[in-house]
Amino acid sequence: MSETRLDLIDPNLLTRLQTASEPALRRVALAACQFALKRTGLVHPLLEQALRELASNPAPPTHLGAALEQLVESLDEIYFDLHEAAEIGQAEGAGWKVAFCKARAAQAVYFAVTKDAYIAASESIYEANAATKDLDSLRRVVIEALQG
Repeated sequence: MSETRLDLIDPNLLTRLQTASEPALRRVALAACQFALKRTGLVHPLLEQALRELASNPAPPTHLGAALEQLVESLDEIYFDLHEAAEIGQAEGAGWKVAFCKARAAQAVYFAVTKDAYIAASESIYEANAATKDLDSLRRVVIEALQG
């Protein structure tokens, strides 16, 4: 298994993923995304489509990858613009944090549709954690998804 960023925040959870089946890893990726989107309040038709397809299909909807990447880039741009404006006193300080969390939630979905189920799960968890800053709750969601 390749190294992922999840090792930086929860090596024990990563170890659990390494022995999980592909269907379990797909459930984990979906659960992490649902968790992140709900917690951040991010709603977008493309994200909803990706989650529906992840939930109903054993194969990931990789055909959505390019569109999801564009969505993430646009959300990142909003975040960067708000952060820059806040740094120079032209915008409210908390707005960029909300934008950051939404961009990370969308990034979790982007990773969830990748072909490699292990990468999909581990990177979706990493991004969901960045979006929510609630690793304990996310860990419970992931463990539940692993158990089926």
